[in-house]
Formats: sequence, structure tokens, C-alpha cells
Amino acid sequence: RLETCQPAALLSGRGGTAMGQRLCSAKHPAQPEQGRSPTLVSTLGQGKLTRTRSSTNVTTQLRCAERSFSREGEQRPVKVVVFDLDETLTLTTFMSGNGSYTQEQHEFTAQVNFESPWVEGSRVQKLHRMFEGVAKSYDGTRRPLAVLTRNNNPGGVQAVLNLLRVAGFEAHFDAIWAMPWRGSMPNGAYKEDSGKWILFNPPINKVRDHKAHVLLSLAANPKAWFPQLGQPGCEFVLPKMVMENIVLVDDQRLNFQSEDNTKVLRYCMVAKYDARYHDFGLLTEMGGIGAHDDHDYEALQRFVEEPWSFKEELKVTCREMFDASQLHVKLAVFDFDETLTLATFMPECQAFCSDIDWTPGKTPIEGWSDWDLVKYNFETPWVRGRRPHKLRKMLARLQKPNEQDTRGIIVLTQNSSGAIAVLNLLRVAQLDEYFSAVWCFSSGQDAPHGVYWDDNRRKWASAPPVEDVNGHKADILKHLVENTARWLPQIADGAEAADGRLPSGLHELLPENVVLVDDERLTCRTDTADGAPLSMRLCQVTHYDDFYRDCGMLTQMGGIGAHTDEDYETLLSFCSAPWEFPCETFVPPRMQALSVSMREKIPTMKRERADTDDGADMVPTRTERRRGTTAYFAHPLDDCSEDGSRHSRSPACGGC
Repeated sequence: RLETCQPAALLSGRGGTAMGQRLCSAKHPAQPEQGRSPTLVSTLGQGKLTRTRSSTNVTTQLRCAERSFSREGEQRPVKVVVFDLDETLTLTTFMSGNGSYTQEQHEFTAQVNFESPWVEGSRVQKLHRMFEGVAKSYDGTRRPLAVLTRNNNPGGVQAVLNLLRVAGFEAHFDAIWAMPWRGSMPNGAYKEDSGKWILFNPPINKVRDHKAHVLLSLAANPKAWFPQLGQPGCEFVLPKMVMENIVLVDDQRLNFQSEDNTKVLRYCMVAKYDARYHDFGLLTEMGGIGAHDDHDYEALQRFVEEPWSFKEELKVTCREMFDASQLHVKLAVFDFDETLTLATFMPECQAFCSDIDWTPGKTPIEGWSDWDLVKYNFETPWVRGRRPHKLRKMLARLQKPNEQDTRGIIVLTQNSSGAIAVLNLLRVAQLDEYFSAVWCFSSGQDAPHGVYWDDNRRKWASAPPVEDVNGHKADILKHLVENTARWLPQIADGAEAADGRLPSGLHELLPENVVLVDDERLTCRTDTADGAPLSMRLCQVTHYDDFYRDCGMLTQMGGIGAHTDEDYETLLSFCSAPWEFPCETFVPPRMQALSVSMREKIPTMKRERADTDDGADMVPTRTERRRGTTAYFAHPLDDCSEDGSRHSRSPACGGC
């Protein structure tokens, strides 16, 4: 049903291991919010989406969601729709040096910015029809549309208006607002009834530099953002609004929630991807409504009319990238950070990071009890029951789906503390016994890169051949398939059956026999660095931002089952029958020498890149986060047993 781009080869980095530090790939450091009780956690994911797909991949589709809010149930209508520009209206933004274009340059500029090579038909015409539908309310009144952008072209808001004009899109919009504030030029433009655009300054300098705060100000004072309100001939009216009356359409996840927990309550997130675009080569962080699927246009229009039908839900998504002819899964490879953990807190303790025989309680860890390590790394405050217990049940069923079959389970991580530290953190949560090996391909020089179990169930440090392959997980899995015994020393002498953790026949492992479970979009690629295609089965854990215990706002958290118990069954079902989770059909791009034409037609044109949230994933070291120093007051769900009852606060509970 969907037609996607040629996949791209990328990698994100991880690292950082100081005591109490959160290993996080967020761009902006988050601090505990002053004056806010850490017990106030959100209840994301309790609603259920009307449109759900359990058997196909939706990673290239627009995702619409309505968050929980205090007036929920009133079904307040959408009164304003605000669009981002870069990688939302455009696929990727190319602009001239001064942001202006001659009439002869319009067609080319529209093509390179707005037309998609991955779907049939003109995307520009489809967007025109979508804007007309979105602007028309169910009662026949007109709904204003606006652009809120961080485009950094020197031409400012006028350059944005000029880019919209090359495709005729300016006719659909009523205002354009540019962030951040520039004192040397107007930061906004609005359209009069006559169609004439007037430059002005909206109060962007009076609100915090975040889109959620801009929308909050828009709801409180719409006339400051739409000066044409109240003028003769104005086609729309905006009485007093609240945040849920506004929809934000954007490709940047961090624009939907600020660090002080101000949230955009209704949003549409445009899918991001990396692709070989015409003859420009590989472009990362591309986007665009409808870039790969015409369903986006219908979904956005339906969401604007009935946002209450799209309750926010956070859960894993699984997909089979290529037709694998129903080959069964033999090996499940899990990422560690934000996949098995919700957020990784690694203690600074030499014994914890280097002693392969370390056991809980053996060596005191300054600042951490065993229960603290379990609670901060593995327990979720958003779902009832003990998450480590649910993970153990899932891993046991994954490892032994029936009496005849066995699957191997591996950890492949970029955590810089090393394989032994990861093993010991799993051991604290009693998860270690389900894994046959831990591989860490960016650990420190003194930290072992691997740990494995032999046929006598003894643990040994190992040296997997991480130096023989680049850091892309797809390339590592390709190397694993071709050199299985080098990665799993316990099968070198055919002893995998005696171990009981690994299936037989791993010497003949195929790429289709491997499932990768990971939270990072950039690791979920299907082209190896040498260009050889790799069949891969992927289960991706959803990222989210939220206030977490006493740590303040943490961005890009994750964790299987963090918000819904459906994750465990979804992953198990995928590993049992991945062919029931097909990915979209890949269509090769229509390669055209646009880069040559660009140099000839508009010599000053270049790609404009606004700040991105996921772009931070590509830095080698993840931003370090510290455990908060504020007092923590227990949340009612923190210490619940599997059946929802509270367990006793005794020493046996690890000091909880």
C-alpha cells in the first residue's frame, strides 16, 4: 500500500556512564523543573487510536494524535492549523541566497522543494487540495492556516513567503511567523482580504523560544498573531481559544513539548527518513506530508475534523523489510539503552563495570541501592505492574516458544560502560539469564566488548570482532551472519545445543533469521555501508519525552512496554510470524540531474537546515543527564505488584 524511498545507511551514537547520569541523545539538556512535584506524571497511551495497524509498517506515514487534557470529552473543534515549513511542507528545503526567485525559476524551485519522486502524481496539486479541505470547517466556516518556521534563510519571513509563492501555496495561508526573534527584520506576515501580504512583528519576543509557547500565546491572544482579525472582509473569526483548538503539523518531535512540560495537545508528526534524492546523493532528515503515502492528506483532514478519534498511543512497531519467504527467526538482537531500559542510569563503580562475577549486594554502590537501579532503569510509572517481571515473561517465551524450538537472544549496544556493566545492570533486574551474549561496540578501551555464556552456563568476557566492521548495526548483523562463530564462541565447537540458550544450526544463519529490536530510527536501515542489500526484520521502540521521577524532563526516553502491555505480545507475535508484518514496496527514485540544473538556474541555491531534534542522535556521545537531587514522592503505580496490589516496604524490596 505504501511506497517508500530507497533506504539509507546511518548510525546514531551513544555513550556516557557517570554516576546518576542519564544516557540520552536529546539535543537540549533538561533540568528538573523548579516548583513542580515529581509525582505529576502524564498518563500517555491510555487512549486507543481509532486507526491502528498491527500488520504493516507506518513509519513513513503522518502520525496524528490528541493528548490527554483537563477538558477531555468536550470534543472541542479545531480552529487553527499551524504548519512547519522545512521537511513538513517541503521534502527538504533548497533556497536561494537571498530567498527570492525570478518567474523563470519558479517551476524548478517548486520541483526541487515540493515534488516527491516516490509517489505518482503531482504532490503540489495534492497539497493544494488538502489545504482547501483543511481550511473548510465542518459547519462551512473558514479555518485559518498559518506557517510557523525556524527556517534560517537570511531573507527571513519574506524568503519563506517567496518559497510558498513558487508553488502557489501562499493563497491558502493567512499568516507566517518566523522563529527565533530577529530584531533587524519583521518576524511575521499576514494576508489581507485583498490577498496582499503585510509584514509585521508578532509577539515572538515575548514568549519562550519554543513552538508550544507560541501556540499558547496564540490561543490567549489570536489578534496579536492574526492582525487581520476584526478588519472588514476578514474571512474568519477566532473567539477565545484554548490549546486544544490548535493543531501543529511538524516533523520535529521536540516541538510538541517544551522542557517546562508545556505540550501541544493536538499534533501531526510528519515521518522523517533518509534517502538518495535525485542526483544529490544521500540526504538525511528529509520529510514532507505525503512524500511516500497519499494517505497523509486524508489522515490530516480527518484528524482536523475529528481529533478526539486519534488518542495518543505509544507502542512498538514491527516490520519485515523484505519478503523473507517465511523463514523463521533464530536470533533476536536487542538494543539496551531506551529499549530494555526506559532511560539508562549507570552507576560509577569499578567493580560494577569490571567484575563479571558481580552479584547484587556484593559491593555497595555509592548513591544507589539495588532497588534504585531497577526502578530508575526498568520500572515504568505509566503502567500498572512490575515491568521487569513482564520482561522476564516475554524473554522466556521468546527464548522457548514451544518444546521443540529455541531462539537465541543477544544484546547489541553502544553503551560506553562496556559489556560487563550492561550485564550487571541486567543482572540487578534478573534479566541476564535469558541472554546468550552481550556485545558492546563502543565501550571504553579498558572495558570488554563482549560477554557470553558457555555450555556449562559460566560467563566469560569475549572479544567480538567489533573492530572488523564499522559501527552501523546493519553492517554488524551482516558480519554476524557471515561469521557467527566469531561473535558466539560457544558455538565454535558445536556446543550451542548443550547451552540451551541457542538454537542449533547457527552456522547457517541467514539475515532473515535475525530480528533487531531497537529504539533508534537511525539504526533501522536496510542498506549496508558497501551498498549490499540486507534483509532485516525490525521492531522499533517508540521515543517519547516526559517528566520522569525526580529527574525533571527527560527527552527521547523509550522502553518496551513503557506505556502499554501490548508491546510484549506484539514483539512475540512478530518473532513468531514476521511475514504477517510486511513493509511497504520500495520504488526506486526517478533520478534526474537536478543538482546540475540547480547550479545553472539558481547558482546561490542551497539546502536550508533548521535545528533538528533527531539530528542530535548522530553525535558520537549522548548528552549526559543527572539524576535529580529533589525529594522523590512515590507515585501510586511505582511499587505495584503484577496484579496491581502494593508490595510491602521491607528490606527484601531493595529499600523501596
